[in-house]
Amino acid sequence: MHTMPALPVLHSTDLVNWTLLGYALDALDFGPSCRLEGGEIYGQGIWAPCIRYRNGTFYIFSNVNGRKTQIFRATNPRGPWVHTEAEYNYHDLGVFFDDDDRSYVVWGYRNLKIAELDESLHRIIPGTERDLTGPESLMGEGAHFYKVDGKYLITSAWFVGQMRMPCARANNIDGPWEINPAISVGEDFGLMEGYKIKGAGIPFTLDPPFDIVPPNPSANGRLNLHQGGIVDTPAGEWWGWSMMDYNSLGRLTALSPDNLARWVALFRASGKSWTHATHLGQTYDGKTGRNRCSVAKAQRHVRWAEPQSPLAMESCAGREQMVAQRTARPLTAACDGS
Repeated sequence: MHTMPALPVLHSTDLVNWTLLGYALDALDFGPSCRLEGGEIYGQGIWAPCIRYRNGTFYIFSNVNGRKTQIFRATNPRGPWVHTEAEYNYHDLGVFFDDDDRSYVVWGYRNLKIAELDESLHRIIPGTERDLTGPESLMGEGAHFYKVDGKYLITSAWFVGQMRMPCARANNIDGPWEINPAISVGEDFGLMEGYKIKGAGIPFTLDPPFDIVPPNPSANGRLNLHQGGIVDTPAGEWWGWSMMDYNSLGRLTALSPDNLARWVALFRASGKSWTHATHLGQTYDGKTGRNRCSVAKAQRHVRWAEPQSPLAMESCAGREQMVAQRTARPLTAACDGS
């Protein structure tokens, strides 16, 4: 969000141990508030990046509050990344490259919309914007768009009430679309809601004293796994990849082993066999909630991230890199990095 450098790019060969390659953005400076001059952008910076790869080029499409969509491209994921701004601005967008070399952008909540992009990826082709799902559909936001064995798949995130992961599928990009409202629901690793500030939002506009809401032990689904998608490996394995809100720790990610046949169908209840992949070196059994011992070690080299633009470059100068270690159970598959 508001910390710089931003858009960390990581690489893995097993989906568990990750190496930080660098950052796509060194500084975000769209005015005085980005420099803490007469204002601030805490919680309002750059967010919801969508990374794609095609014909030797990596692309990142991302939102910035109050700006149009930001586009980054590089031939090497370590950079350098070329940063430009698109002519459109769509909330929580996902970009999809079809196998006929046509490009699409998908955005929205429930009433998902789609439009075709021109060759530059910076403009919408006039007359191509249309509804993908109706306003009363059970789809959420944060669309992840795929094509598997000729079938189009879109995963999304529902955040009202009980969080869940809806999914839509179609044989044609123009539909009709079938929707499963919850391919993942009810999985929160036994975590309950922690302390909250009543009425807090983004931007944070409350003045002290604050009204503190105590932890909520009820199973209300507010911390469920709910936003993510799927990834395949060179070995032919398929994995579900999803995030969850983890109280004050922020959002953590989880892996779910699966196979192609079931992912193509994508219309089943969650097997509750999610494997937590990023929680301080531990993995979790989604059925029992118990920790499993880890056996591998990985290292990451991380630059200090500072709040907003002026501090990002100046405060990093002369500081040593911070080395973080975590351990996790290794997987047998390898990721192609794209």
